[in-house]
Amino acid sequence: MSLRAKGVCFSYPLMRGRACRTVLQDVQFDLSSGVTAVVGPNGSGKTTLLRLLLGLLRPDTGSVTLEGSAPHAIPPERRARVLAYVPQRTDLGAAFTLGQFVSLGRYAHGGVDAGAIERALSMVGLLEQRHAPFATLSAGQQQRGAVARALAQLDPAGAAATGRRWLIADEPLSALDPANAAQMTALLRRLAAEGVSTVVVLHDLTAAVRCADRAVVLSNEGRVIADAPVLEALTPETLRTAFGIGFDRLETPAGPALVRAG
Repeated sequence: MSLRAKGVCFSYPLMRGRACRTVLQDVQFDLSSGVTAVVGPNGSGKTTLLRLLLGLLRPDTGSVTLEGSAPHAIPPERRARVLAYVPQRTDLGAAFTLGQFVSLGRYAHGGVDAGAIERALSMVGLLEQRHAPFATLSAGQQQRGAVARALAQLDPAGAAATGRRWLIADEPLSALDPANAAQMTALLRRLAAEGVSTVVVLHDLTAAVRCADRAVVLSNEGRVIADAPVLEALTPETLRTAFGIGFDRLETPAGPALVRAG
């Protein structure tokens, strides 16, 4: 199963008759497996790109396809079985417990599956908190809960889980402490081995080089300036072009690290 963008351009209309604001320009890539990190400065179109891959937005020109079909054209229940989303922030309009929140991922499957929910919570280390009110959890726990909801939706460890599935995650490490961030990146690698490919927006460049197989780097203008295996894409030269500052790559016992130069 492949997830492709071909010549994608997208603009947001501005108010009061002003010209459109172009966010993405001629974006093109072809993903099939593993973990792909999407990297770029603030405002480069990373979240917009994820929403296009999910079918929540449609390109102005070009195309996005999942297994040859536009995501928005795939029946919602079938799409939800193979494509799950972790947004930057989770806003709830009701007083759910963590377990109830995670159970929302089972909606497209026609009912609550206690086994899938427990498996998902265990994978993110929150099984003991399943009865806690979601609103009382820390930001990092809520973020891990959002990942668990997506995993309950895809249920990669379930007996019925077959075929390639996709996890689309927008900054899933942003609220995590170092230990939990390391566990989350290890989980992304494990999921890739179990048939769940991931497209993940990351600002932590060291996490990107350690957990991703591939990276897509966007410029301020919303253009792809690198699309390659992660160590070939996240070079100091490319990162200077993207962010306007220097980086050094260090080799450490834990793996490569990218740090600001100077």
